[in-house]
Amino acid sequence: MAAPFLLITGDNPPERQLQEAKALHDWLGEDPDNLGRNVFQGAETDPDTLLMALTPSLFAAKSAVVVRGAQECPVAVVEVLTASVPAALESDIAVFVVGEKGPNATTKVGKAFAQMAKKLARDIPCPSPKVQDLPGWVMRVCKERQGRGIEKTAAELLVERAGTTDFRAVGEVLGDLERELEKLSLGLEPGEGITVARVDDMVGDRRPVSLQDLQGALLQRRPAVAVDAWQRLRHEGIPAFLLAQMCFSDFLSAYRLRLAMDRGSRAREAAQSLGINAWVMEKRGLEAAARGRSIERWRKDLLSLCRIEAIEKRGGYPFDYQLDLEFYQLAR
Repeated sequence: MAAPFLLITGDNPPERQLQEAKALHDWLGEDPDNLGRNVFQGAETDPDTLLMALTPSLFAAKSAVVVRGAQECPVAVVEVLTASVPAALESDIAVFVVGEKGPNATTKVGKAFAQMAKKLARDIPCPSPKVQDLPGWVMRVCKERQGRGIEKTAAELLVERAGTTDFRAVGEVLGDLERELEKLSLGLEPGEGITVARVDDMVGDRRPVSLQDLQGALLQRRPAVAVDAWQRLRHEGIPAFLLAQMCFSDFLSAYRLRLAMDRGSRAREAAQSLGINAWVMEKRGLEAAARGRSIERWRKDLLSLCRIEAIEKRGGYPFDYQLDLEFYQLAR
């Protein structure tokens, strides 16, 4: 069998690692200490050492050269690859170029490498799943790599807690999810599945703290979520009186919207006349929130926010649980 030349590229790091390991196993066998295995890391690669690795060795009938972080390779390294790979393949030296993408193809050397790879290499794409497909990806990876199942709701909870894409690309969270699956599998019997309770006990919430989480939970009357959001904001050092001030404007908008709807106005027309942004109206679910409380309840909650602000400024909440109860009551 001719030595393979593979381009393993894409923004899915776990899949790249899996394909790299499979390619090495197929070519060199199961021995992890095989002397013919040479691994280089992108920008840290020394061109002379790489050239030696691409030269036939007296110690191994077969060998393989892996260049990771291909997109970071300096020009000198790409020159060595372009000039040496064809002869290396004829000498039973497999070459695996791994990275988010191949070497920079905008340079003269990069273009020469791309032309050479087009003739000799086989592409193995490793794209990331779409955001909405992450729970399914977790279930598949858990089955394939951990040899066990995971409940669909458990996979969804794992993605929610450890796979947030608020400030990260999808590809950046896949490694975290795979590590969490390994952690969740520790101590389980062979074939035993991963449950929601196990994810809840063992996986911390990595979502970035957000004022919108608190505002949304209060408006949508989700007490447990509201208290969790408040506690996370508190750990970030944001005082309760400031949160009460910020939530007051949302509550006041919903109260005015409810008044207008009770007088016969349509929600969108009322929002427009009150100067409520249409995007905010939809994003915060203000129409549903406005209908979810009576006029009397809105007045009571607005007064509660004012009271929280006043008492907190005077240091009237010596214990954290007192504010937990206040926000819980607001969201009931």
